Amino acid sequence: MRGKKAAWIAYAQGLAILILIVLALQYLNPAPGDSDHPAASLVISPKAALAPSRLEIQSQQETQAPLPAALTPPCPPPQPRAVASQLSSEHEDGVVQPALLAQRQDLVAWINNVATQQELEALKLVRGTLVEGRDPVSVTRHLQSLRPLDGWIFCVLEGEVCECPSETTRYGDFEKDQWVERKSPKSPVLCHWSQYDLTAEDDISPGKIKFCQCRMTPGKCPDGNKPKAERCPGHGERACRAGCSPGKRLKTISESPLRANLCQGYKPNDLLWSCEPKRALRPRKNHRHSDAEEILQRATSKMCEDRETALELEVYLECDFLDQYLKWTSSDSGQSPWIEEAYVTYVGGHKDSNFEWQATNLVRSVDLFSKRPLVIVIFGEEFVPPQSWLSLRNLIVYRMRHISKGVS
Repeated sequence: MRGKKAAWIAYAQGLAILILIVLALQYLNPAPGDSDHPAASLVISPKAALAPSRLEIQSQQETQAPLPAALTPPCPPPQPRAVASQLSSEHEDGVVQPALLAQRQDLVAWINNVATQQELEALKLVRGTLVEGRDPVSVTRHLQSLRPLDGWIFCVLEGEVCECPSETTRYGDFEKDQWVERKSPKSPVLCHWSQYDLTAEDDISPGKIKFCQCRMTPGKCPDGNKPKAERCPGHGERACRAGCSPGKRLKTISESPLRANLCQGYKPNDLLWSCEPKRALRPRKNHRHSDAEEILQRATSKMCEDRETALELEVYLECDFLDQYLKWTSSDSGQSPWIEEAYVTYVGGHKDSNFEWQATNLVRSVDLFSKRPLVIVIFGEEFVPPQSWLSLRNLIVYRMRHISKGVS
């Protein structure tokens, strides 16, 4: 009896242990419906089922508002689906679109209709930063390069060592445009307030990281002299033809120039068209541009009879844009100075004026969205084409004398 009783007790204990194990397993790995913290489930609103697919919307966007490859925002990797009410926005027509795509569409509309060229360059830089992972100092340096040249360039952030070829540096804040120039030239120099005869109480922008800039080294002409800064882009940090040439820009010549000999001798301008046939570049007879040239001569014949007006009709090439001119004009035996088709505008005024920035935004937008050349005619000798124009391969710049007062 004692043996049977011991066997039943052992059996009961084993059964109890088995039940405990099953209960423990259920507690540690609950069923989807039994847990106090149920797993997140996908909830889609009825309207979301009517929305076009992500690929369809993106295809429609690209068809409606194409962008140059350099400015197209990079497509992020696909993300897991979440609650539709958090990832969608409802439009007037009742169609629900993903918020990400709606934001992209708004950005594309802003780029196509509102953004200036400087804003596009900044956006392109930010895109490159996100893709390539540039360091903050490089980003700051590139963003500052989009600002108008004032003779200073970004060197380092506060706390770093600045190596400046001109040995002239300054310390300050970009946003406030407040700077303290170092009294004695030194390079390398630590970018710190103590190096600029300041104290902790003289902090220009408390709590903000300051910067150090380096004055650009003055450019030199081929003869070794400094250029005339007022006749060159910037503040004389780069030599230019006009700044290295004595006297006036527009000089009268006695004989017709040859296309192959244009702008020789580092001259700033060369004559292209004049009332006197012997002093101008003109297409030969039976050239496809000869009829247009004949019409122009007849139209200006009366004005060419007056000496002052005849000088005002002379057209000079801005020699810094010689390569662009040769690219878009005829190189055959006719040496025609005519361009088949182009956008044309004009500008004048003093250097660094508001007219310069208006013209810059215009020419860059045309260069960005069109393959046709753009011709800008400068009136007078005061206006200086900015350095950024030289990188535009479809821009041709001419120069003419001021128009007589009272004549429009």
